[in-house]
Amino acid sequence: MNKVYISGALTGIEKPAEVKSFYEAIGLLCQEIGFQAYVPHMYTDPINNPDISPSQVFERDKHQVSTSDLVIAYLGSFSFGVGMELAYAEMNNIPIVIIYEKDKVISRFPLGIPTVIAEVQFQTYEDALNQLKNVLEQKKIQQLMNKTYQRPNWDEYFLMLAKLAATRSTCLAFPVGAVIAKNRQVLATGYNGSPSGSVHCTAQGFCYPGLSSCDASKTLPSRAVHAEANAIATAAKHGISTAGASIYVTLEPCIYCLKLIISAGIREVFYETVFNSGEKAALRDSFIADGIVEFKQIKLSESTAKRSASFLLNPTSVPKDDRPFGS
Repeated sequence: MNKVYISGALTGIEKPAEVKSFYEAIGLLCQEIGFQAYVPHMYTDPINNPDISPSQVFERDKHQVSTSDLVIAYLGSFSFGVGMELAYAEMNNIPIVIIYEKDKVISRFPLGIPTVIAEVQFQTYEDALNQLKNVLEQKKIQQLMNKTYQRPNWDEYFLMLAKLAATRSTCLAFPVGAVIAKNRQVLATGYNGSPSGSVHCTAQGFCYPGLSSCDASKTLPSRAVHAEANAIATAAKHGISTAGASIYVTLEPCIYCLKLIISAGIREVFYETVFNSGEKAALRDSFIADGIVEFKQIKLSESTAKRSASFLLNPTSVPKDDRPFGS
C-alpha cells in the first residue's frame, strides 16, 4: 500500500483545532482512496505528546516523509517544518501535491520544487478535499504511485538487505538477518549462527549430538549468536559507532538482544515477524514507554518483492529492452 505524508504547520497557527481537523480529513480521504496516510500531529503534536523530545520529533518525521510515496503539503501557514519536509521529499524524488487558499500569496520557492506534480488552490476546506480527491484519482497520479519500476522505499530496502543477510545463517532452528543503518547508510550486517571459529551447525548437521536444533531442547544452551548481536559486534570490531542508528531485523529481537540494542545506542527497531509474547512483550513495551527505543513492524510490498526477485533470478545490469517482463 502506498504511503502519503500529510505536511502542514502545527505551531503558531490560527484556529489550530480546525486546521488539525483539516489535516485529519485529508488523511481519511487518502485512506478512502486506498492509500496509507501519515498525519504527523497525531503522533508528535506538542500539546498531546509533551514528552516527545525535539530530536525524536525530527527523526520520526524525517523518516516518515523520506519513506513516503507521496507528500501532500498545506502551505496555508508559514512553517520551517513544512519547508524541511518538502526538502526531504525532493531529495528522495518523492512526488508532492501542494495545496493553499486561492488568492493567497505563496513563495515561489516551494512552487518550483521539481517533484511538485499538482497544485490545488481552494476556497474552503470542503473545496480543497473535493479537488484533492479529483487529483488523487487521476490516472496519472495512480500510475505514478503504482508504476512497475518504482524503487523500494528505505524501509523495504534495508529489510531486503536483512533478508539477504539471513541467507548466510548457519542456524538449524531458523535463519535471521539484521542490518544496522544510519542516515540511509549501512553500518553493519549480521546473521545468526555459531560463534566465529566454531563449527557451524549446518556443517555438522546438528547443534549437539542427537539434537537437531537448539530449540529442540529446553535445557541445553543455544550455540548461536543472534543476528542483532553479530551486527553490533561487527560494528564494534571495526570501530563503528551505532549511536542514533536504526536496526532492521527479519525477526523481532529477543529481550536479551533488545537490551543490547538499547545499550548500543540504537533507537529504532524495524522488524518483519513478531517474536516476543507475554511477560517478555510486557518488558519490551516498558522500554518503549520509557522512550528509549521505538518499534515498528514492516513488510515488503508484493510489487517490490516481485521486482526484486526478478533482479535476483536474472542478470540485473542489462539494457531496458532486454529485461524480463515486469522487471
